[in-house]
Amino acid sequence: MARKTLRVEIPKNPEECIKLAGKVIAKHLADGAASPLTGIGMADMAQKQTVADQQNTLSGTLYSQAEKATQNRDLALGGDTSTDGTVRFSSRQCGIFSWESFAAMKRLCRIGASMS
Repeated sequence: MARKTLRVEIPKNPEECIKLAGKVIAKHLADGAASPLTGIGMADMAQKQTVADQQNTLSGTLYSQAEKATQNRDLALGGDTSTDGTVRFSSRQCGIFSWESFAAMKRLCRIGASMS
């Protein structure tokens, strides 16, 4: 029987690569002992594909949580100093976190005043 040459493009996208590895492993298992991939470390590939798939799922979950946390942070800070009940509004009311108060503190530090 003539040897069949097969060309497979390996995707650069990790998710697509994980899916392709899953298909290769499934085909290898379906072919059983007749698989042309027998003896080239398919068990190791299957294990690594499983870990990659689990970590990819975890990555997606954590990415979503990070996006939500960033949105919550931005809402708490407020868009500007006019949104009542936010950090930026409160800091304006108290006169802190403004460039004027920062410049005044710098001047005090230059003349040796204690900030405690």
